[in-house]
Amino acid sequence: MSVRISSISLRNFKSFRSLSLELPRGLVGITGPNGSGKSNLIEAIAFVIGARSRSLRARRLRTLIRRGASSCSVSATLETPSGRVRLERRIYGDSSQFYLNGRQVRASEAELLLSDLGLRPEAYVYVSQGEVTAVAEMTPRERGLLLAEVSGVAEFEERAEAARAELDLVERRLEVAGAVLEERRREVERLRRLAEVAEVRERLEGRLLSLRKASLLLRREGLMRRLESVVPPEPPPADLESLDAEIEELESEVRRIETDERFKLVREALRLSGELRVARERLARLE
Repeated sequence: MSVRISSISLRNFKSFRSLSLELPRGLVGITGPNGSGKSNLIEAIAFVIGARSRSLRARRLRTLIRRGASSCSVSATLETPSGRVRLERRIYGDSSQFYLNGRQVRASEAELLLSDLGLRPEAYVYVSQGEVTAVAEMTPRERGLLLAEVSGVAEFEERAEAARAELDLVERRLEVAGAVLEERRREVERLRRLAEVAEVRERLEGRLLSLRKASLLLRREGLMRRLESVVPPEPPPADLESLDAEIEELESEVRRIETDERFKLVREALRLSGELRVARERLARLE
């Protein structure tokens, strides 16, 4: 988009109390003795199109105000394909306001218009007095670094380097996270297999307990049959005492066997139940 600045006006900007200039088409040259304000005029143009204070040889915006004044302003007439636009920027203290055709607008709105017109301050290079000689005396490497800086390449290289460093950091973190995830996955799989084995074992132990119980009942029935076999239908009186002793001994043996087997079964069931519960809790935490 073709656009040009046809006029510029300054009020209390740096060394200028008041100045208005008409800028003809084509190449414009500004001459004058040292200290006459040539650099200030260039900085006024940069200021009105949105340059920051650090690029205008100023620590803060208020230092751009002429000494003794409380505010300053720079306005420029822009000739655009859509017509003439009057852009103004004013400073009050350390803040500035933009005006388009006399209407105050947000800085973002003014910057959007200037960007559409191709008048971005960072798109231009300002070489101040004395820097030309310094550039001529630079080594090829120094001159290359300067060109990279003023062309914006250095900034993009810095951003690219920062992005590469951030990417490396993210990749390292992903590697660590992947290793941790793989370890957790193996642990979950191990616990899942352990839980499956525990469930199978629980079923088998249940069957074993049933078989033991059946075996115990068979032994008890056998002992009872033995007990019945040692009691004759009509025992002689002389043998009653010995038969009573044998019966009591057999009954005691039956009770002991029943007690021992029940205790073993209960203890084994409690142990298996505890192992299965611990395995399930660990699996639930990892998942």
